[in-house]
Amino acid sequence: MPERMPAGQTSHRIVIVLSGQIASEDGFCELIRRQDLLICADGGARHLHRIGRLPDRLVGDLDSIDPADLAWIEQHQVPIVRFPSVKDETDAELAVEASLELLCEKKGLARETLSPADVELIFLAVLGGRPDHVLANQLMAVKLAEHGFSVLLSDGQSRMIPVVGPAQLHVPAPARQATDWAISAIPVSPVITGLSYTGLQYPLHNATLERGSCRGVSNRPADGQPIEVNLESGALLIILTPAI
Repeated sequence: MPERMPAGQTSHRIVIVLSGQIASEDGFCELIRRQDLLICADGGARHLHRIGRLPDRLVGDLDSIDPADLAWIEQHQVPIVRFPSVKDETDAELAVEASLELLCEKKGLARETLSPADVELIFLAVLGGRPDHVLANQLMAVKLAEHGFSVLLSDGQSRMIPVVGPAQLHVPAPARQATDWAISAIPVSPVITGLSYTGLQYPLHNATLERGSCRGVSNRPADGQPIEVNLESGALLIILTPAI
């Protein structure tokens, strides 16, 4: 997980499994290895059923869950928070709210005392499938980052990290060879200012970019160098994905 600087660790790690695709089973399992809460959103149950990992909660309207996966959840008496299919929120949004409520319950905290800065939200199986859900989840992640949460989206292989300025970020080097990876910085807000990064083949210093600019697309890690991103204002998505 990327670290904001100065280096520090969040107190509570929540992993939410959605119903998109998993590109790397090893990466998926690694990302759910350590957490305070594991929440399943609807059809995401198939990913957990496949590896035999029970969630703390199943959340959603249950319109996309396979009957066999639901039976597995019920057999093991996992609590289910079920919502009507006609609703204003997506299952991902409902899973966030349910996870924060459960976290407060388990930690004995009042919800109003829970600081977003102390919560790390990891969304898995967030890519593939319907493009409207993919885009909505990316923008939801930016909104959560704007509220102060640390957020990561992944399919077990590619990773997306919303960054809201002012911010400094250390991005750990990918496990694969550096030349196999592309790293992009894509503006999400109308304008971002003071964007600088090092540790990449094409460094940038104090840039101002408008939403829709492709200047930050498809960079590459520089061998052996730490990747650091600085942003003065605005919001962007850092995307690490295999280049081939």
